[in-house]
Amino acid sequence: MYQAILENMKINTRMYLALAIPVLVLLALAGDVFYQGYAKTVSMHKVNKLEQFSSYMTNIIHDLQAERDDTVAVIAYEGDKAAVEVLARQRNITNQHLATYEKEFKAAEWSIYGQDFLLLLRTIKLHLVELQNFRVLIDKGIDTPEQAFTKYETIINNLLDGVIYMSQLSEDAVLTNKINALISFLKMKKFAGIESAQGTRGYVVGEFDANTHKEFIAMVDKQEAYYNMFEHFASPEQIAYVKQKLSDPIFEKIAHYRAMAINSVYKTVGGAHSFHDMKSDTIAEWSQLNQIKNNIYKNIEVYLSDGIGVYTKARDHALHTQLYLIGSLIIISLVAVFGFGWVVARSIVNPIQLIAQYMRRLADNDLEANLELSTDRADEVGDMVKSLAVFKTNATERKVNREAREASSATELAKSEQLNVENISLANMDALTSLPNRRSFFSYLEEVTQPNDDQTEKKLVVGLIDLDGFKRINDVFGHPAGDDLLVKSSQRIKNVLGEDIIFARLGGDEFGIILTKPDDIKNVLQLGTNICEAMSQTFHLKEGSVQIGATIGFVEHPSMAPTSQLLFERADYALCYSKQHSKGEPVIFSHEHETIIRDMSNIEHQLRESNLEQELSVVFQPIIDIKNKKTMGFEALARWDNASLGKVRPDIFIRAAEQMGTIGKLTTILLRKALKAACDWPDGIYLSFNLSIYDLSSPQTVLGLVNIVEKSNFPSNRIVFEITETAVMNDFKQASEALHMLKLQGAQIALDDFGTGYSSLSYVQRMPLDRLKIDRSFIVDIETDEHTRNIVRTIFDLCSNLNLCCIVEGVETAQQLAILDQMGFRYIQGYYFSRPLLPADALEFINYKDDVFNKLIA
Repeated sequence: MYQAILENMKINTRMYLALAIPVLVLLALAGDVFYQGYAKTVSMHKVNKLEQFSSYMTNIIHDLQAERDDTVAVIAYEGDKAAVEVLARQRNITNQHLATYEKEFKAAEWSIYGQDFLLLLRTIKLHLVELQNFRVLIDKGIDTPEQAFTKYETIINNLLDGVIYMSQLSEDAVLTNKINALISFLKMKKFAGIESAQGTRGYVVGEFDANTHKEFIAMVDKQEAYYNMFEHFASPEQIAYVKQKLSDPIFEKIAHYRAMAINSVYKTVGGAHSFHDMKSDTIAEWSQLNQIKNNIYKNIEVYLSDGIGVYTKARDHALHTQLYLIGSLIIISLVAVFGFGWVVARSIVNPIQLIAQYMRRLADNDLEANLELSTDRADEVGDMVKSLAVFKTNATERKVNREAREASSATELAKSEQLNVENISLANMDALTSLPNRRSFFSYLEEVTQPNDDQTEKKLVVGLIDLDGFKRINDVFGHPAGDDLLVKSSQRIKNVLGEDIIFARLGGDEFGIILTKPDDIKNVLQLGTNICEAMSQTFHLKEGSVQIGATIGFVEHPSMAPTSQLLFERADYALCYSKQHSKGEPVIFSHEHETIIRDMSNIEHQLRESNLEQELSVVFQPIIDIKNKKTMGFEALARWDNASLGKVRPDIFIRAAEQMGTIGKLTTILLRKALKAACDWPDGIYLSFNLSIYDLSSPQTVLGLVNIVEKSNFPSNRIVFEITETAVMNDFKQASEALHMLKLQGAQIALDDFGTGYSSLSYVQRMPLDRLKIDRSFIVDIETDEHTRNIVRTIFDLCSNLNLCCIVEGVETAQQLAILDQMGFRYIQGYYFSRPLLPADALEFINYKDDVFNKLIA
């Protein structure tokens, strides 16, 4: 149809159309480049504007920290005149900066930053209004130091959230690191202020209660953790500048007084730490040193903030310049292309029109016709003119030789047809294995799934085969070895299948088969098992002997899939199901799998629409130290009781959330609830929490986890984050970096389900691990299978050699426990001791555990 339309057009129309299409394509590509540049420019401009405003936020944070410290001092000194005057001066400074902040707040256009940021700004504004109210309560002596401290911290934390929001807008890696470095330093400065305020109060009062003394030490640890995170994000220049500032002698004096407070000068009196030999001038010097330290921190804060401002302004200017340059180049290019094309088109169209007229006259046997074009032209038009001149003078001779040319054309046509047949064969064959390729496979599949003449449908089976471990061989030995392995694998599978079964290579290490004979269809599972057994045998390559495996998924037509497309999709699902649930055994797609797919769709819908904050909950399974006969900790396990679906299995809804990209929301809700419950536990009981690989996908997602932990007030050194080895191997580099970041915060890292994936010992050594958890699949047969016991014993020796804590999951019987105890295992988890418990029951389990430890081996 399109050819007919083009043939009915004038050649000049077609020429201009041919010219217009590439110009339009070029215009579309140029527009896309321009739009992307414009989007980056707008994004950087927004970050630049927000950075300018965030400097007002950091000023107020600094002022409020100073005002908080002065307020605590006034309350502690019980209204000392000098302390009151210092507080009054600081309030004046704070009020001046608040006035500037309010002025800039009213002048800015905030709607471009989204509803979340608007809500955060409104919250900050409400707290700033409350500032005046609780200042009055403080002046009247109504608030205690702890109450005043908490109120100031609430405002400071909200302002910090505003600065953190800036990092979420940045798409520039360098800028993101600079912002994260500033945020880490601000948090370090925040905890330094808390340490100063607690120390001042303790020195003035003359004693610390046990909790305050413990928090005083915790503030020192948190400062160190956030300084480590600052160095993780900061540039070498920033680190050098900060270290130079922190080399001031006053920090040695502060460390001296801090050590006195923690270790030396207090004596225990009635459960409190009393500073009997602390002199008033020493107390004054502590306050003065911390004021100097706060000013040094402020200078560092200004340096880091100015660095962000300089960078964003420079990038904003560069992007604007780049955008103008791109726009100019696009316009110049379009004008040049269109102008040059029009000139070229005219130089071709006019001569062709004259040649067409001349040829029409020759077709009418008008040998008197003349062509008014020069034969001196050196282009194709000149060649056409010369050829037509020869054609005119040799018209009679051409007529005599026509038959000979026709005979020659017939011979050439036969050769051309033979060449086409060969090309078609090559187009449908895989060059490496000489098997039919993907195109040929799907062409045949489409053909055999068409109904018969009587409208009945043929019965057949489609299978997909995937080689397990091929990528590892390819990476270790190289692509030539991988190609050799593919050729040998295809030949081995072909020997199992025989000659009558369609067998094709679909790409990479994936193969497809089509079974149409009744006997083959009847014995499809046995055929799949034979393939798996054949593929498990050793392959001998030039580079060495290797072993791989095969995973196979089948689907029947027409009962399970009426169309070729659905056949392939459901065979692929069966293959994936086999990988996850039936390693080494072929799987045939069934109504059960169809139900799973339908149920998964319903689950994804409910994950989008349900109130997950209300429906999600956490239960806790204890981990027992059988040597010391005590509870070591609890593993938090997710539960979802949906209004429509009822109780949904965790592995199903977590997998659905990962596929949808909403796992981060589930992690946030579950971690917050787990930490809230764990805050009621005694010291020494840790919380183990499972992470998805998507929770470690970027520095921002990791900082989100850190922020949740920090806000919970649960000690980070009592948290163990668990990640499966299969998840880590999906993107080892990113996962390892993320785990190192969590480790910097004091958290411990555990590798879950160890032994079920494909990680090597080299990867285990390179990860920041504290613990390994042996998967329950090794424990099921430990009572009867010597081979399983040897594997478990080997893992225990590995943990001992790497200085890793080893935890065994899935222990359900006394005999299993006895075997593990004899091997030397210390930490046990499983139904033998307890099923997962509700938060209240977990707390009761800690306090009342005689029945549990009576089960332990004497």
